[in-house]
Amino acid sequence: MMFCTGGLSLTAFSPYMPYLIKLKGLSNTQNSVVLLCRSTAGVAGMAMASGMIRKFDLRITMTAAMTGCACGYLIFGAGSLAANCFLYCCIAAMICGLFYGMGSAIAASILIGRWFKTHGATALGITQAATGVSTFIASPLITWSVEHAGLSRTFFAECGFIALCAAAVYLMVRSSPEEIGAKPFEAEGEKKKAGIACAEHTAERKYILILTAGILMIGMAGNNVGNISVLLSTAGYSSAVVSTAVSLFGISLASGKLVFGVLADRIGVFKASTILLVVMSSGLFLCTLANTGTAFIQLAGAALTGFGTAICSVAISSYAMTVSSKDDYARIVSRFQTVMTAGGLVFTTVPGMIADSTGSYVPAYILMLCIVIISAFVLQITYLRCTNTAGLRD
Repeated sequence: MMFCTGGLSLTAFSPYMPYLIKLKGLSNTQNSVVLLCRSTAGVAGMAMASGMIRKFDLRITMTAAMTGCACGYLIFGAGSLAANCFLYCCIAAMICGLFYGMGSAIAASILIGRWFKTHGATALGITQAATGVSTFIASPLITWSVEHAGLSRTFFAECGFIALCAAAVYLMVRSSPEEIGAKPFEAEGEKKKAGIACAEHTAERKYILILTAGILMIGMAGNNVGNISVLLSTAGYSSAVVSTAVSLFGISLASGKLVFGVLADRIGVFKASTILLVVMSSGLFLCTLANTGTAFIQLAGAALTGFGTAICSVAISSYAMTVSSKDDYARIVSRFQTVMTAGGLVFTTVPGMIADSTGSYVPAYILMLCIVIISAFVLQITYLRCTNTAGLRD
């Protein structure tokens, strides 16, 4: 599910953006508007996710979300054949965004919460790493396919693949272990020493609100660093370098999620998230050197940025778990994930507008670097206060 909704429909869409400019004549601002449509619908989808899961069951919601994303790519394919491609892209992006919100981090977090009593962060890291893996796998395939088969056929092929995956999820996934007479996984002898667990009670409201503001800020940058493809293409790098950078971003994103999950279970969420924030800031700094740096520096920047961007996915769910009680977890994780996506929404058009005004995406990356640094201090200081008032020392 995460491979298709959070991956192919979100992070792995980046390789298409230069081709929409080159082949269909979209401007940088129009490209940003397409992403804005996706982010807007994504917030709506996340707001609906909990209600859909309660009403229609988790498994049904996940399958429906993937099917919706497949329909979105079907419209992308039709739009690439039409004269008014921009309108079709906006509609398709809204559909993908809506169903991404319904069938991504919130659904995955609830599913893992039902199936795992211990090593939940590691399990969630593995699950959400699929978004980065999809970017790593899909980026070179998308580039090759568009170059050799055309834009529309690539969109249609992706639609078919997501539909097949939706069928596989429906056949294989169960909403809870009780459905098959099983119990949640719990490593023997590790119940008390697990590195991440729900707090005794939910943290004070004022600290939750400040933490939510920090998540909004990190979402502004984290949801838009995927513009790395247009950052490098507008800076004059070859398509091979751009494709390699996007692939590195994807595999590093997957690695970051896996590493965070393991570290959170071993050394705590605070230390693990601090590492990701430092790495993300370092990567964004290298990205700001796009106009003066070498290809190697940009590949390193893409890798570091991707690794650190895991803070915007699995870390958000871990934050929610450690500052909320078991009864409040679904509500808090839905709020955090929705606000994180909303952060990307309010900032989506900014990089494209800056690029159209200055001729480069570098100033936008400088701005995102500043946002990440500020949000890092807000997140970490407030998180410590939250865990202290929630009856859990991280």
